Amino acid sequence: MKTRYSLAILFSLLSMISGVSAQLKTPMSEKQDQGGTAMAVVNGTHKITMTDVDSLFPSDVRSVTERLESLRASGLEALIRRAALSDEAQRRGMSLDAFLESLVPEKVEIDRTDVEREYLESGRSLGIVDEAEARVLLRIQIEAQRKVAAFRSSIAEFRKRAEIRVIRSGGWQPGAVISQGGHSLGSSDAIAVLTVFTDLECPYCKRAHDVIQRLVKEFGGDLRVVYKHFPLSIHRNAFAAAAAAECAGRQNKFWPYLDLLFSTTELNESLLRNQAEILGLDLNTFDECRKSSEVTEVVLGDMKDARQAAVDSTPSMFLNGRMFRNPSYESLKGEIELETSGQRTGPRGTRTRNGEQIR
Repeated sequence: MKTRYSLAILFSLLSMISGVSAQLKTPMSEKQDQGGTAMAVVNGTHKITMTDVDSLFPSDVRSVTERLESLRASGLEALIRRAALSDEAQRRGMSLDAFLESLVPEKVEIDRTDVEREYLESGRSLGIVDEAEARVLLRIQIEAQRKVAAFRSSIAEFRKRAEIRVIRSGGWQPGAVISQGGHSLGSSDAIAVLTVFTDLECPYCKRAHDVIQRLVKEFGGDLRVVYKHFPLSIHRNAFAAAAAAECAGRQNKFWPYLDLLFSTTELNESLLRNQAEILGLDLNTFDECRKSSEVTEVVLGDMKDARQAAVDSTPSMFLNGRMFRNPSYESLKGEIELETSGQRTGPRGTRTRNGEQIR
């Protein structure tokens, strides 16, 4: 369903950005030895530390920490954006509010065909309304959408122009402990390592697969992608597809097989074998492999890694140990740029030397 904007939302957005600094505080640095500090001592000899306690439920700890750091990241970005915009407003001799208002275009051109296409596609969502009235309402909505898009684009441009050095110090999210092994793309010496937990029957994973392919082409040797299986129980063919992909990998066709599966609209048993045939795999070997408990253990091993890393949905990704759930191309690209450009000088997640196959 398409997101609808009204003029009220537009002005609310302006107010939110203008007033954000009054409500955000910079997180204080946490003590480096906090994990080793005793929380309790039993009979004078048994010291129980925070690390000991956290080890009892690593997924829960990570989940809570992740939510906290997501808020901190959002707050940091809001303050960075405000600082960049404030400096630009000062250079122009304007107040911040006046400068932000100037970024909203007074008028945007709306083509008649745009309104007609929107009416035919979603006019019914307006309820029982006269056609002429509906077209006016839709034109207003389209105009508001485009004003918001232009406003956001201008803000992004001024942020891009600013000289920003991101130093993520303090209690940033700890790196996930993900075991080595798996299939990977890119150099083992890549600065940025993106570990992806995915489900071959998940529609969101299909889109994420396209995003990852774009990023691999753009960042070249600076980015390495490690693939992990996390077939969800709601997708009845996902586990079988994961095992089949592993068997294709044993004939050095893991990535081409993955590409074929992600290009299909529906997975089923016959398709898994047909795709292997298309790639010229030895079908007898492929069939025997799929029956083996060994490939089942590989998939279960990836799922165990997912559980330990607090993964509960797909696609979930870890960039140098930091989790992102179904990120957009733009946000993931920005994070990779921070890693590869050296702007992120604060604590990072643990980098791993995952991967048995490099393409």
